[in-house]
This record gives sequence, C-alpha cells and structure tokens, in this order.
Amino acid sequence: MLPAMTSLKQKIGYLPEVSHVEKYNLLQKGRFYLARLLRYLDHPQLSEENKPFVFGIGLSKTGTTSLAEALNILGYKCDHWHYCKDILRYENDRLLVNCNKLLGPFNAYTDTPVARVYQLLDSAFPGSKFVLTVRDEHSWFESLLKWKGDKGDRHSTKGISDFLHQDLYGSAVPDRDTNIAAFCQYNDSVREHFKDRPGDLLVMNITTGDGWETLCPFLGETVPEVPFPKKNVSVGEQ
Repeated sequence: MLPAMTSLKQKIGYLPEVSHVEKYNLLQKGRFYLARLLRYLDHPQLSEENKPFVFGIGLSKTGTTSLAEALNILGYKCDHWHYCKDILRYENDRLLVNCNKLLGPFNAYTDTPVARVYQLLDSAFPGSKFVLTVRDEHSWFESLLKWKGDKGDRHSTKGISDFLHQDLYGSAVPDRDTNIAAFCQYNDSVREHFKDRPGDLLVMNITTGDGWETLCPFLGETVPEVPFPKKNVSVGEQ
C-alpha cells in the first residue's frame, strides 16, 4: 500500500469528540463510516462475531482492573487501558476519538479511556453493555491519592493520563474537593444517561462485595467456580 494511503487510513477515523454519532456533520459521518468499513476489510472475521461489547466505565480505583479480570474469566477478551493510544488523541488540547479502532480482537474494554467517551460508544455500538463500578467517594479519593503518589510524574501514554484526569476529575493532580465533586458528578451523569434503559447499565460496588452474583445475571453468564478477582488493590485496602 502506498505511504500516502496508509497515512490516510491511520488518520481518517479520528474525529472531534461528540456525544452521539448523529452529531457529526455530513463529512464527519462519511469519515466515521469509511473508517468502520476499512476496519472490517482489514479484519474480515469481525463480520462473524455477534457478541456485544462490554464497557467498564467506572473511574480509576473503583475496581476496574478486577472487572477486567472477571470479564476475561467469563470468556470475554478484555483490554484494560492499553487500547488508549489507539482510540484517543489530544491535539492542541482538543480530544479526537476513533472508536472504530475498538473493532478488533477484544470485545470488552475497561478504564478511563472508555469512561471519557461512553456516550459516543453507546451510539456507535448499539446493544453494548455498560458496567459502572462505584465506591464511597471519600475512600475513592484516598485510594486515588495513594495511587497517584505511587505513580509520581510517570504517565504511560505520552501525557494522555494528565488530559484524562483533567477532564474526568477536574485536575491532573489530586485535589480533594475538586476530584470528589467530579467523581460524584460523573457517576450521576452515567446513571442519568441510562435511566430509561436499566438493562444496558449495571452499577456495582466491588469494594463492598459485589461480584459474580451481580455481574453474571446482567451479562447472562453462568457464575464460575472461582472467587471473584481482586486486582490492583492498594496497600491498606485488602
């Protein structure tokens, strides 16, 4: 393939953030559906896969890593965070999204990248299931503080973490009042978005014991004979 064509394929699907595909203008819609067509041409097996996506849209430190492992145990192919650089780009402080990049080997995604654009994903992939992991906001902030302290200034995807935390938490560095307010507002906005579609959203609190008995009926899966996983738990939270 010519270099110019390869470059076009790589860029064509990145579009400004919107809350619904129908909010794209005519040209943007054309680019969106062309990017989807190219994705199917590159991955012909996708047309044979009918399992709906599962998106874990809880914020960091609410059990998202545990949820990802649980989905893998149930037979889903779940990616936690690593897909971020494929679907999100920040250019001149503007978010560009290519959600068609999620069409591939995985059928479940968790963590802040999908949380950031859950409304767009809801319209781009009808029939998907969404899981909002929650916890007490004060214990959440303490866990966030420990985690950010452990991370220091190291960010895994060329600064995307900072942009995501600014967008979702109100600040790139921990700030108790700002972060707790943003955390509560985000959870409320998710509940509001799905209020008339309870079959599409599951709210679960892994930190207080929600596990297989909550997740499996929502997904129509059989409860496995293994304990619900607990991953990436901060010291003092076991």
